This record gives sequence, C-alpha cells and structure tokens, in this order.
Amino acid sequence: MKYKKIYAMFQKKDVLRLWNKLYDDDGETKIAMQYLSDGTAVYPLENLPLFDTLTIKGLLELDPDDKLDCFLDAAPKWFETVLADYDDSDVPLAETADMFEYSVLETFHNNKDDNFPELCFFVDPKYLAPLSDEKYDLFSRNVIISKTAVRVIVAKTGLILKAVIMPYTFNVFDCNKNFETIEKAYCVLRDLRDAYKSREVENEIKL
Repeated sequence: MKYKKIYAMFQKKDVLRLWNKLYDDDGETKIAMQYLSDGTAVYPLENLPLFDTLTIKGLLELDPDDKLDCFLDAAPKWFETVLADYDDSDVPLAETADMFEYSVLETFHNNKDDNFPELCFFVDPKYLAPLSDEKYDLFSRNVIISKTAVRVIVAKTGLILKAVIMPYTFNVFDCNKNFETIEKAYCVLRDLRDAYKSREVENEIKL
C-alpha cells in the first residue's frame, strides 16, 4: 500500500472523517482499527498509532494551523458489512479499460459456470493508485446506507480490506457528451470489424 499517495490525496480535502472500528474487551470498548475517509473512499490506517482530529494533521503532513474539518466517530453499522470477509452480494470485478479519464471495472468471470450479475462501474483512478504496489482483488458489494441499497467497490488482499470506494456518477451533461463519444467509437469499431471480416472471407476464397 502506497500510504504517501493516500496522505497526499487527503491533504487537498477540506473535510475528512476518521472512523473507529470498536470492539468489546471484557466490558471495555477499544479501537481495533481506524479508517480515513473523504466521503468517496475509505482506507484503513494499518500499523499506525491512534489518531484524533488534531493529530491526523501530522499524519497528512499539514501544519497545525491549516484548515481541516475532521470528524471522529465510531464506524457506522453499514460499514460492518463492508468489512466482512464475504457477503452474499459480492461480485468479482476486474479493471478492463480507461475511459473518459476513469477506470472501468466490469464483472470478472473466472470460469464458464460463474453466474454473477453483469456490472460496470467508473472509478476515479486516483483512489486505486495507493494499491498499485501490491496484488489485490476487487469486488462490488451491496450495502445499505441511509436505508438505500448502494453498491460499493471493495479492494482486498486475501481477507484484508485495503480500500472501499464509491463508483463515480456522471452528471447529465457528461452522460450526454460521453454517450456521443461512445456512439462514434461504436461506429468506427463496427466498420473496422466488418472490414476485417470481409478480408477474412476474401482470403478463404483465395485458398
């Protein structure tokens, strides 16, 4: 995990949330892990001392006088689902392309018997960048946030959570603009495919 990339990314945020994953130790509440979030992505602060809303500035290499609204709270209930080793809603994903400056994640089929729903997400690549130095697996997982079912992207190494990322949602203007681009690309690819098939047929006739 390239933590420097996380810290540099979060330096530019004005509002962060520091989540504490709590557990009970013979009646005493203790912190098992802390997670730093900007509302779009969440990363565990592994093998580090515990932070509060002031000391987190030191981790991010910010000056104590720099403006940073950081809220400290216990990890919400929905996050417990994200942290689980496995969930029935899990769908394996793979990075398949880069499009409109975003990484495209699609359902990954490892064998012909896989029976997963077909999913496709756009993800800001900067949120995947901290994982670039290690092997990880991506999953889409259903969680309930504010009584609404939402699919999030879960990155894991084995059973160890490395990141939780919300897929990117384009606004209407960008959707229309990107749709026009895809239509043009589709036409070009279709013509190239048809031309290639025609050449194959001609070569077969010659043989």
